[in-house]
Amino acid sequence: MNSLGLGYRALVIGSTGAIGSGFVEVLRVDPNCAEVLEVSRSNFPDFALEREASITQLATELLSRGPFALIVDATGALTI
Repeated sequence: MNSLGLGYRALVIGSTGAIGSGFVEVLRVDPNCAEVLEVSRSNFPDFALEREASITQLATELLSRGPFALIVDATGALTI
């Protein structure tokens, strides 16, 4: 992840699942990563991928925390 530069911020959506928590673990030990923000239903209880309004609300809440050089969507959302 050297290409992200020094002091980058990362956002992991779905941070409590197996894949998301793995990303969080790796990012937390990366000396170049200044902050890892974890998003899950446990710390953002109103967040739901199937509700556009909740995505907009989350984006508004995160606006002041960015910019994010890396955003990982590890929600496991499936579409038909």
